[in-house]
Amino acid sequence: MKGQDIINKLNQRSTNPAVRFKEIIRKIFPQVAKDEKRSFSFNAVISNSISFDFLLPYGIKNYKKPIYVEIKYFLKKSIPQILSSIKSQFAPYKQHLYYTGSSLIDLNYILYILPFQLNENEKLQIIEEFKLYINRYEIIIWDINDLKPYFQDYAEYIIDIVPELEEQAVKNIVDKSTERSSEDIIDPEFQINKIRNSYKQDDLVLFLGAGVSVVAGLPTWDGLLSKLLIAIIENKTEININLEDEQKEKLAENLKRINGNSPLQVTRYISSGLKDNFEKKVSETLYKTSKNVSEVSLLNAIGKLCIPPRSGNGIRAIANYNFDDIIESVLNGFEIKNRPIYNDNSFPTNQEIGIYHVHGFLPRNPENFEGLRDSLLIFSEKNYHTIMSDPYNWSNLTQLNFFRENTCLFIGQSGTDPNLRRLLEIAKQRTKISKHFIFLKRTPKKEFIKGFEINLPDDKSINTLIEVHHTLQELSFDEIGLNVLWVNEYSEIEEYLNKIKNY
Repeated sequence: MKGQDIINKLNQRSTNPAVRFKEIIRKIFPQVAKDEKRSFSFNAVISNSISFDFLLPYGIKNYKKPIYVEIKYFLKKSIPQILSSIKSQFAPYKQHLYYTGSSLIDLNYILYILPFQLNENEKLQIIEEFKLYINRYEIIIWDINDLKPYFQDYAEYIIDIVPELEEQAVKNIVDKSTERSSEDIIDPEFQINKIRNSYKQDDLVLFLGAGVSVVAGLPTWDGLLSKLLIAIIENKTEININLEDEQKEKLAENLKRINGNSPLQVTRYISSGLKDNFEKKVSETLYKTSKNVSEVSLLNAIGKLCIPPRSGNGIRAIANYNFDDIIESVLNGFEIKNRPIYNDNSFPTNQEIGIYHVHGFLPRNPENFEGLRDSLLIFSEKNYHTIMSDPYNWSNLTQLNFFRENTCLFIGQSGTDPNLRRLLEIAKQRTKISKHFIFLKRTPKKEFIKGFEINLPDDKSINTLIEVHHTLQELSFDEIGLNVLWVNEYSEIEEYLNKIKNY
């Protein structure tokens, strides 16, 4: 599909093609910078009176110096209109230079991106007339032909805006997947360096999921549901049945299946069965198999990361999706001041790390905490619906603020929670870039070919399918602002956390 065809489609389909054109460019170029292992920034404000759409601090392609990029959209080609628009952008600077005789800004390159075809003489005319207006800067003009390779090479990032590129997008995904091995799906050192920079700037927020509690010996979500279903069976002592442990577990699995294998539906079923004993039983079940946290290497790595460096705080906050107080125990072991936050009535001090239990809090010693009964425990279908439907709920606002203002690192999370994905998507609509990170384990070949015992594809085909799968995962997470950090084993996560800490 030609570049001009894309512009024509935007003009026909969109009520505001200028906005859509900018959106296309702003989706493509962060990926270009990432692939070239160069930086990218939407912070391209030079002064109070002049700014650009984005900045490439280390250039792009053969340009090695910083490039300030401005996207200009016009319905039809008019060289005088283009020049007038460019000159007006620099009018405040021109006025400052006239009155003070001193330079206000110091730029290297300025790249103007235009939505139509220009011949070389037209490009040269724009450049030469700009030099007559201000001869300090070197400007570059890109037209639709310069953009065409990017539209093709990054089609998968813009098919939501230009659906006609779907065939090209699928081809890109397959081609890129076959060209790279599982080790270089993403450059972990490049990503870790980004996280490390956020840590140095006291900008990093940890988002902890069930995987963090599981390594501490707590049951998985599915295991917790099974144990609670067994508790219901055991509590109904008026029913005279004798079941072995294995039979109880089988019955619990059958009850989950009968309830449609929906965790939310099963939890409502459990809540109805345990009634007033619900929270107590959940708490007992959570901590029954817990380990000594000081002996768990991942928890130690998280604890060390939370030790404030000499020059700042390092970790700004922790958002915890777990009900338990495992992380509090870890930080206490390192003598790190912390405060669990489980409603909108409590706040950490400047000397404390706030641990925000956005799905509720069930500590081992509930009598030591005020207002627990009023905190929302996101364990039942009813409460989950409450938080999904209330945009002003403190939990939603807390997460959204972190997503918009900070860099977030997800540990022990699958990233599949619908409310989490909704909030991430809302945040990305404003930032337009993927600035958060999530650790995910690569799908091993054994799991991928399960069920293919007969007519098993050849190894090359299997490897291609696995890499396409990983690429699609990266793309789906990128759409909600998450960069994937792949690991082969979960034990690798602690190594990366140590690298972030030991800068």
